Amino acid sequence: MTRRVDPKIETIVGREVSQNVKDTDSRYERERDLLLDELDEVGLSVLAVHEAAHEHYFYLSGKVVLKFVPPVVRFRKDKPKPFKKQLAGVHLRSWEPFPEDSEFIWLLKTAKALAAGGTACAEITTSRFRGDKNDRCRWNKTCAAAYKGRKTPTEIESIAEELWSRAKEKVGLEFTNEDLKAQIRKRGQEIMPHLFPWLQ
Repeated sequence: MTRRVDPKIETIVGREVSQNVKDTDSRYERERDLLLDELDEVGLSVLAVHEAAHEHYFYLSGKVVLKFVPPVVRFRKDKPKPFKKQLAGVHLRSWEPFPEDSEFIWLLKTAKALAAGGTACAEITTSRFRGDKNDRCRWNKTCAAAYKGRKTPTEIESIAEELWSRAKEKVGLEFTNEDLKAQIRKRGQEIMPHLFPWLQ
């Protein structure tokens, strides 16, 4: 049985897939339904807290958040699995270092920004959702790019693990501050219509 989807939601989550593909490839509907099920299971307010924490720590790291990106099903024509769901996120102007920071400080700030979403979910919400698998992958790529040609893959992996652990610990300690928790909760509510435009 085909799931009935609000046209406003369909327009947003299906924005990167042509109508022709939607009409001719049933895998799109399966991936879309998995995305909508995940949104229902996790809860929009939890996802908003996750992204608000990223935004806060990206700002502290010197990176500029350009916009919030709503959930989407991506279509990659030449891939064995052409459809891929993606939850909401933030789009940055650049991943480049903040000029005033040493390399190590810049990397730690970046690790904190990426670890903040999952840590916020753990510290601020009652949800079991962390959503930091992709964040960890982004961190590993960032760390690998920073040390490319200067460290061995094993050394890079060790540095990435150490900084990720340190970042999670630092953010966790910072989230013992009730004012910060309240700030992130409030910001999560403010950005919900940007993350999930069908709420507008």
